[in-house]
Amino acid sequence: MPLSPAEIERAERLLKRTIAKRDSLVSQMQFLCDLAKKLEVNSEVLPLFRARKRDIGSLRTQFNVEQDAILDILIQLVRDEEYDNVHVPIANRMSEFYYSIMTIADTVLDETPTSSSTIESNINSSSNIQLPKIDLPKFDGTLINWISFRDTFISLVHDNLNIGKLEKFHYLLICVSGSALTVVKAIPLSAANYDIAWKALIDRYDNQRLLATAHLEKLFAFRPINTESLSSLSAFVSTFQENIAAIKVLGVNDLAGFMLFFIGSRALDPVTRNLFESTVSQDSVPVFDVLLKFVQQRCKVLENIKSSEKLVTHSTKIKNNPSSRAVLTITDANVTSPGTSSEPIQGRKFQRSCAYCKQDHPIYRCQAFSKLTVIKRREFVSSNKLCFSCMNPSHAVSVCTSKYNCKTCGERHNTLLHLKSENKHSQPGPTSNHVITTNQSDSIESKTQFAGTSYTNNTVVLGTAYVRIQDRCGSYHSVRVLLDSGSQISAITSECANRIGLGRQKCRTEISGLGQNQVIPVKGRTECSFIPGQSMEPVISCKEVLVLPRITSFMPARPLPSSVRAQYQNLQLADPDFDKPARIDMHLGCDVFPYLIHPCSKIIHSDSLPSALDTYLGWVLVGTVVNSSSNDHLASSNSLSITLNPSLDTLLHRFWSVEEPATPSIPTTEDELCEKWFKQTVSRNASGRFCVALPFRDVVFAETGSQPVTTVSDLSSSHGLGSSRSMALKRLFNLEQRLSKDQALYDAYRSFMDEYLSLGHMKIATRPGKYFIPHHAVVKRDGDVSKLRVVFDASAKSSSGTSLNDSLCIGPKLQTEIGELLLTCRLYKFIFIADIVKMYRQISVRDEDCIYQHILWRRSPDHEVQEFELLTVTYGLNSAPFLAIRVLHALDAVSEPLFPAAKGILKHRTYVDDILVGSNTEEELFSMKEDIVGLLKSAGCVLKKWSSNSEKIIDSVPLEDRANCLSFDPKDEPSLKILGLHWDPHTDTFGYHTCTDNSRPTKRGILSAIAKLFDPIGTLGPTLLYAKVLMQLLWQNQLDWDTQLPIDLATMWNNYVSEMPSLNQIQFARHINVCDYKEVQLLGFCDASQKGYAATVYLRVIRSSGVIQTYLLTCKTKVAPLKASDTDASLTIPHLELCAALLLAQLMQNVHSVVSPIINITKMQAWTDSSIVEG
Repeated sequence: MPLSPAEIERAERLLKRTIAKRDSLVSQMQFLCDLAKKLEVNSEVLPLFRARKRDIGSLRTQFNVEQDAILDILIQLVRDEEYDNVHVPIANRMSEFYYSIMTIADTVLDETPTSSSTIESNINSSSNIQLPKIDLPKFDGTLINWISFRDTFISLVHDNLNIGKLEKFHYLLICVSGSALTVVKAIPLSAANYDIAWKALIDRYDNQRLLATAHLEKLFAFRPINTESLSSLSAFVSTFQENIAAIKVLGVNDLAGFMLFFIGSRALDPVTRNLFESTVSQDSVPVFDVLLKFVQQRCKVLENIKSSEKLVTHSTKIKNNPSSRAVLTITDANVTSPGTSSEPIQGRKFQRSCAYCKQDHPIYRCQAFSKLTVIKRREFVSSNKLCFSCMNPSHAVSVCTSKYNCKTCGERHNTLLHLKSENKHSQPGPTSNHVITTNQSDSIESKTQFAGTSYTNNTVVLGTAYVRIQDRCGSYHSVRVLLDSGSQISAITSECANRIGLGRQKCRTEISGLGQNQVIPVKGRTECSFIPGQSMEPVISCKEVLVLPRITSFMPARPLPSSVRAQYQNLQLADPDFDKPARIDMHLGCDVFPYLIHPCSKIIHSDSLPSALDTYLGWVLVGTVVNSSSNDHLASSNSLSITLNPSLDTLLHRFWSVEEPATPSIPTTEDELCEKWFKQTVSRNASGRFCVALPFRDVVFAETGSQPVTTVSDLSSSHGLGSSRSMALKRLFNLEQRLSKDQALYDAYRSFMDEYLSLGHMKIATRPGKYFIPHHAVVKRDGDVSKLRVVFDASAKSSSGTSLNDSLCIGPKLQTEIGELLLTCRLYKFIFIADIVKMYRQISVRDEDCIYQHILWRRSPDHEVQEFELLTVTYGLNSAPFLAIRVLHALDAVSEPLFPAAKGILKHRTYVDDILVGSNTEEELFSMKEDIVGLLKSAGCVLKKWSSNSEKIIDSVPLEDRANCLSFDPKDEPSLKILGLHWDPHTDTFGYHTCTDNSRPTKRGILSAIAKLFDPIGTLGPTLLYAKVLMQLLWQNQLDWDTQLPIDLATMWNNYVSEMPSLNQIQFARHINVCDYKEVQLLGFCDASQKGYAATVYLRVIRSSGVIQTYLLTCKTKVAPLKASDTDASLTIPHLELCAALLLAQLMQNVHSVVSPIINITKMQAWTDSSIVEG
């Protein structure tokens, strides 16, 4: 927020004082430097130099403090460019003085130097032996270097009693880098914080098990020696001796047991490893016997689960042979070849029928089932809870004992359930279309139209590898990279950069591909370092990595033949899953590629197969795979995004609705029936919470008042809803696949669901549901911070084509306009704002309606899918806003006896879940605050995020329940703010915060940016009118959505965007003082031009003292309508003047209805300069 004139004046004074103190320190350092230079020719100044030199460390420390203070002040004054031009050269000069002094001191003085880079050994004063300097150790976060760094630093610095803690902290910051620096750099530099910083490093890296594991990884990463040589054998001896000795030093007594544990744990699946890790201490060093006992116990658990599954048997008779009995042996459904013998599971024989047609044959031999599409087969297997591998009931694929996998891709599913590319050819010719189904495991069928596409039987394999990138905390994250020596840049996806937590800087680079076509927009740049996926060395640094929304499609385009893996099965591959299509997180270009190649790198060639290239990351496969199949294939891919942005038409609808004057809604028959239905069905339980009924359309319209409420719900048992479980199950599988790409997002989603269950807002279902609501994640990104919100999609269609939202009434619009609330709050001297925590979920839904609020969820794909029942009003139901706000109105209606000061607040002073209350005295406002808290508490609601300009109000609120600054942007918009109104309660002022978009202007981008402009109180009329005119010009030019704008329109937009930051300087008082008035007038003005017309409303206050003050209340603008066709005449200025007068009349009526209940309007008058309007 811009500084006030008084704050600017104080900052200027502080800046002058800080610069003076800084310059004094520079003068002292310069004097000491001159003294050191005199020392070379005049030894008489040695005692003075020796005494003054003791202050050199504190001088430099104080200088850095003052220099940082100068930078902070310049940033507040928006003069940060001055720092680079004026103050950085002074810092450089200070450094020159410092190092000149230290150089001379090291040469001349006969004492232990206090250099920041070296510390001499402690020498007995009686000894004449001059020992060499010992360099301070360096540590970059690599675990195997920790012990050496720790012991050396403790000896030289930590235990040195001659060094103060401030100097120790300074040495520590010099010695650490990389991830180790991130552990301590956030701790302020002071003597008191040294112990805290040192303890932070100890806690992070002094872990016996992690250190021992790092040394073992070093051993297992040692490459086998192919040819005997002195260097290779010496490397073997040194590697094994050093790391085994280091493990013994760590106190690992049972080295053999730990090594076996290391080998065994790597062979386990991720689920078992996670379960094991949760049972052992992370600081202890486990041995193999502990792991073996755990796995044996786990086997017993799985065996018990398996034995409890029931197998259904059916007896049948063989046709034409009544005397014989047909015994059906359960065989693996993947073995479908005729005549193939199969062994019974566990030697047992069962009788059963086909789960699809109920005939006497296995489902994998069912002709009717085989005729279904793959999607339909998968849906049937999923909805009937069959195993995806053997297609038998009563168990999941994770515990299936079948030894067979898919014959096509080798994955763990039945061959009949494999999603393959299907080409439907029309007549031959250059314009034939081909419909392709993408091969993805999320079961989404994506069809894309191509014209004149060529086909090939060969697959080109691009080099892929797994590396581990280090985050700020020193932890490693596995990332799949694509090696591309033909690219000039390296890149990483936005999702991967966010997951790891890499910092990001702005970047204006454009990427072009073949034909100089722009490939994809750049979202910034970052830097990182990584190590191979299977070893700790080497450490590769990437100084500039571009951040892109996506890099490429899945690699490889389709599963590779098993012959490729068989050929190279004995090599240590950089990508163990090279033959399976998977996403690419990072792209390494020629700026990194040369450093990945061994000096004596080998290449293995093979006919009809890709070549193997030896790199530091492991063996990388590159080249062509010649397919023996004659079938044509076409590769395609889908890009799936978790972050959802509102559609453009939604944003534009909200923009125009805000720009229109508020008009009272006319109640419809449905609204009246909904109100009647609410009154009949609402109730409160013993704890005071409200319980409501879902307003099903058929029930609400059937209610006549004569029929008992208890029987109304029986009028329609399903409300037109069909089956929805399979749809919700499919959506859950898609969600799991998407969440698996972002572990942090997955954890946040689990936490949300766990909280939902723990708070009693949902429970495990004990009865079948009649509608299943799918759910998904919406991520709101605000800078580097991401906020998750789980959205329940009640608009998903059931098998009948009807959704839950289709069958529910929306209800009347009860929400007060935010512009009216803000206008009301400006008329009070003191206000407070608070948020009702989880408002929707504090309202229960009656039990008979909860069966329409079932969801499917499981914490991990390895668990069974569970069915839950939502017990409260659910966000995503179109009736939820009406029910929630109507409950607030009902609570307000019963407030008067016990909470009289809260009367009217919930009905007239609430916007969604925010309460905005004002008063002209703090005592009255405090009374209203106490009553509204008590009233809401009686209904189970709690208020948080308090903000107020009254110290009495704020002092009565706990610190954790306070909010510092409020933004009056639309709620639940998962998009970045472009222009938002903010209130600062400390200064009691309104202001605007802008966020500009510097991307290449297109019609789509500009309309999206304009639609996000939000001016609820109407103080930016001229700014918005310019944007509306530009929007109109875009339509007149009939531009394509993503075509770059003509120069004139692009210039208009760039000028507009460049001037938007100046809106940050706008700051005006919230409070309109209407106390002690003699007369209050409401004045309006309107005008029109060829481009548009506008109306403004002012409040003119004549005080008892005769002082007159005028306040701008609101403003609305509109562009002149376009001609319907070239033959139609444009609207004339008189016509537009009439439109302006109508707009003003509507606006004044709206404003008067808002302010008149608070103040007495003595006069209303409107002005126009048009004689047509007056006549």
